[in-house]
Amino acid sequence: MDAVLDRVDFVDCRLSGLQLIGARLRNVRFVRCQLDACSARSLAGYRVEFDDCRIAGADFTRAGLPGAQFIDCDLTGADFSNADVAGARFHGSRLDGVRGVASLRGATVDLAQVVTLAVAMATALGITVDADAASD
Repeated sequence: MDAVLDRVDFVDCRLSGLQLIGARLRNVRFVRCQLDACSARSLAGYRVEFDDCRIAGADFTRAGLPGAQFIDCDLTGADFSNADVAGARFHGSRLDGVRGVASLRGATVDLAQVVTLAVAMATALGITVDADAASD
């Protein structure tokens, strides 16, 4: 049976490697939690918030998190392949090495994140970014 969490707050929790595969989350908040390498494949979420969390290397493949909040989180290397995060907000979050950037369609990021995502998008499209190339 898949996990079902409704109206739950996780505050200052160490949840590294948490398995939320196929879970259903409704009105769930993670505040200052460590969620490194968690697996949230095919998770279905409604009103899910991550605030000041470490979620590096997390797997959100095929997750449904429309409107989710990822505020001031470390999402380094997280995988959003085939996820639905339309309307999600990623303000202040670290997005280095995020995979599945095309699935971030409809999400909101802040200006500082644009360059990081542009590099990830270029890589996903097979475009080589050469910082050493000089313009003539």
